[in-house]
Amino acid sequence: MADPQPSHLQLERRRTNLHFSSWRLSSSILQSQGTVPLPAPAAPAQASNTDYVVARHAALLNGLTQQPCGCYAFLEEQEGQGAAQPQLGLYQIDVGEAGKPPQVHRVCGAAQVQQEAPAGGLTGGGLPPSVVEVQSAAPAPDAPTSSISASSLLLVSGGHGDVSLVVRPAATQQQPVTAGTAAATATAPPVFPLRLAPPLQGVRPVHLAAAFQLPQGMGSDVIGVCCILWAARPRSERQPSRCEVYAVQLVAELPPAPALPPALHVRAVQLLKVSDLPPHGVLAHPAAGSVLLALQPSAASVEEEAAAQRAAAAAAAASHGANGMEADGGGGDVSPRTLQAAVARLAAYTSDEPVGALPQQQYADLYREAGADGVGAMGSEPTCCLYTFVLAADTGASAGGAAGQADAVAAGQGQQGEGQPLLRLVHTLSCQPHKLLTCHLEQPAVGAQEPPTPDTHLPHGGGDGGGEQRRQQPAGSGPRLLLGLTDDVDCAVVAVSCLGGDGDGGGGGEGEAGGFAVEHVSSVPAMAYVAAGKVQRKFLLLVPPGGDVACALVEASQYAYLYRSVAPRQEYGEHQVVDMELPDSGRRGLLGAVLAGSRAGACRLLLLARAGLRVVDM
Repeated sequence: MADPQPSHLQLERRRTNLHFSSWRLSSSILQSQGTVPLPAPAAPAQASNTDYVVARHAALLNGLTQQPCGCYAFLEEQEGQGAAQPQLGLYQIDVGEAGKPPQVHRVCGAAQVQQEAPAGGLTGGGLPPSVVEVQSAAPAPDAPTSSISASSLLLVSGGHGDVSLVVRPAATQQQPVTAGTAAATATAPPVFPLRLAPPLQGVRPVHLAAAFQLPQGMGSDVIGVCCILWAARPRSERQPSRCEVYAVQLVAELPPAPALPPALHVRAVQLLKVSDLPPHGVLAHPAAGSVLLALQPSAASVEEEAAAQRAAAAAAAASHGANGMEADGGGGDVSPRTLQAAVARLAAYTSDEPVGALPQQQYADLYREAGADGVGAMGSEPTCCLYTFVLAADTGASAGGAAGQADAVAAGQGQQGEGQPLLRLVHTLSCQPHKLLTCHLEQPAVGAQEPPTPDTHLPHGGGDGGGEQRRQQPAGSGPRLLLGLTDDVDCAVVAVSCLGGDGDGGGGGEGEAGGFAVEHVSSVPAMAYVAAGKVQRKFLLLVPPGGDVACALVEASQYAYLYRSVAPRQEYGEHQVVDMELPDSGRRGLLGAVLAGSRAGACRLLLLARAGLRVVDM
């Protein structure tokens, strides 16, 4: 079945500030900062090989995994001896509100998996560990309470091809724990979704992106789970390295007695998309049974089309050139005197002297810190397309038993199985010509609701600025995916939210399909220009409009730049440079960052270093 024709994202021009001139330094954004110790050192993301997809992912990975109900981090509870891997523990970090330190909860210990030796040209290294929450639709008010609704489910992967199910009490029943204490969780033995076909042995490392419960009921203690994950395929003689995104149907069995362990089984595997880079972001809508992928389109089809066009143009030019040569009597040869004259002219611009040392960081502009070979130049950002998938018909009874195992083996080879597909593509939204600056989930607001106060930094008559944006409500319940797209020199903030009620799987209007709504909510002026000049930039974090802070740009080791919200007709904006003062991290630098807003309008920035957690209140 052919993919649907893509539509194109239309930005709201009224969100653009046409009167903005520049950012000015301020000292009033930062309120306080401090350090919170961690029970164990944070686990850095390391690339085990030089494959481009794996190395780039490890370098840009956010160590604070953002999920709809909070953020998670992996800590090294016990260092490895020799070549052994360190014992990792999964911790949940509650952001908290101003004046209160973040709370760190231990969830479980990562399972020790003996990595099998892959074969057949696949990479022998693993991926960084990952965790996702298994999202579920909100139950009806009169629905009976079951063991599933009273528990929260997590999927955890150690990066060696394994996927484990973690069952823990509901978030309202958890208590803060200290180092050395364990939470009341149960972990199922790991499963390996992507295995190689015999006679090859081994599994493919996977990285989890999202998971949600399937609407089809299988029993009081048995649920179906759709997991979105990706795996890297190294470069071969025929094609470069790439990323393959899969949908895996899992069956989770929760025992009636707490003393018994849960179980997890692989039922079906489907190859969704192939991209040059890992997914920018994934948003699940359990109520509608749909998934949205923010992905860079694969260059394979584009290259094939371009090659065909070049071949056709070359054939036409050859035909036209042959006719022209016959008409001109073969006058296409270049005269030797013309070549000698060209060499003489070029001699004035050449020298036999060796090239000396290149100039080091001679910046001509405060915001233009572009390095050599175009590093930091605008236009080098990745592209982005939004692909919406919905559940296929009869998902609950598809690809079971031997058919599911055959699909898993086919997926291990990077091929599509012959069973019934789990998801089907219904809509494609291209963000071209806009490039992607950042993409992450919106953190849930914390703190108590306070009456709005006038923004003293915004001029009177700000038009449809903070007042209108503060009155805006999400299109539906559930988390939102925030995308920062280049809009000339500005950063357009686009929010992808879940529509309430029944989502139309066949697609709706512009930017709405499969239960998702795509909306341009605000713009940060000149942020694309500023971000392109920060060659040490590691994270660009956004917050929804309506608060005092617009975004935070965090470098890899030393500085964080805080930017205040700007009204549509405001000429100058305020930003503050903050020394992160990271704890001693063994030259690891910044490992993760999260920017969360509160219902009172304030923001909190969490910075993860190897030796501690840095807290910045704004």
